[in-house]
Amino acid sequence: MANKNEKVTIKQIKNHSKKRSSEVLQLLEEFFELNSTEVRILKSLNSSLDDNRRDKSRSNSKEITKINSNQKIKRADELAQDIKRDRTVVQRCLKKLMKNNIVERISECCKPTGGRYFLYKTKSIKELTELIKRENEKRYKDTMRRIKEIDEKMRSD
Repeated sequence: MANKNEKVTIKQIKNHSKKRSSEVLQLLEEFFELNSTEVRILKSLNSSLDDNRRDKSRSNSKEITKINSNQKIKRADELAQDIKRDRTVVQRCLKKLMKNNIVERISECCKPTGGRYFLYKTKSIKELTELIKRENEKRYKDTMRRIKEIDEKMRSD
């Protein structure tokens, strides 16, 4: 990034972090075969994954809370509104993202009515990076197992 004698600016740190985040998003797309809607959901839940983000000082009034400066917790209907897609499409995408352990679901109770609603958040960049590493190792082991099977079949023929 910078040599010992140079001062590292906040802008340089943000640019480095932004580059790393976009690389993580690209790997998630490749490893988990995410479609454009799923990518847009991730960007909406974690602004550090969005390289096209603008200053969001005027945040959505329904947005429940922020985990850190980049992660957000949102309901499916809020996500649908953010990315301009139908709620059912968003819920289907969230199901895939949860299955792949990219997004977490938090269950909340409505005190007066006794109902329940769900909130969604992404894993941290560090957790997503670890997830990608595990998926890569899994694929490598599977590929090596398959190659070994092919070799064994070729020897027996």
